[in-house]
Amino acid sequence: MPAPTRHPKLARAFSGKWALVTGASSGLGEHIALDLAASGAQAQVSLATVADMALHHSPDLRMSAANVRQAKGGVSEAKDAYIPSFELGSNIGYSYGFPLGEPSIYNVSAHSLVWSFAQRDYIRSASNAQRSAELSLKDTREKVLADAAVDYIELKTDLNKINALDEQKSYADALANIELQRVQAGIDPRKVWRAVCDVYDVPAARR
Repeated sequence: MPAPTRHPKLARAFSGKWALVTGASSGLGEHIALDLAASGAQAQVSLATVADMALHHSPDLRMSAANVRQAKGGVSEAKDAYIPSFELGSNIGYSYGFPLGEPSIYNVSAHSLVWSFAQRDYIRSASNAQRSAELSLKDTREKVLADAAVDYIELKTDLNKINALDEQKSYADALANIELQRVQAGIDPRKVWRAVCDVYDVPAARR
């Protein structure tokens, strides 16, 4: 995953603002999204983008895919033993027989495994290994997607809580400013202090 870079121009243009970048799961879109987030922009990504990024950057998924390719190679190697192999060569010389003195130019030979009980077991074992690798790849893919979905939901919940707390704080600050204005107007400071404590939920023992 590319390292995000904070750009001063982006920070001035997008600091505290929302930026929507399409195609942010890989490539140029991913670079732009990370740089915008590092420059202070509010990042909003969809669940589909998160899933694509998780699949693209998962080392377990890459390893499982490599195991599938290796298993397919084993099946092909086991089956290739029954495929005839031809050897073609050329040799200018003289042949024996009739007519005499005719040059022999081409030489062709073929080799193939006619029958082997053990080879059938090798093919069956290689095929089972391929199916096992494909099932493992499927399980790994589903696990990566499930983990990404859980992390996305948890992050979304935490962000909603943070936004709610920020909104609550802004309301509390506004009420506190009103009470301070009352102090400046000559109202009893003790009443103002109690009102401020009520606004910020200060325990009674600390008032």
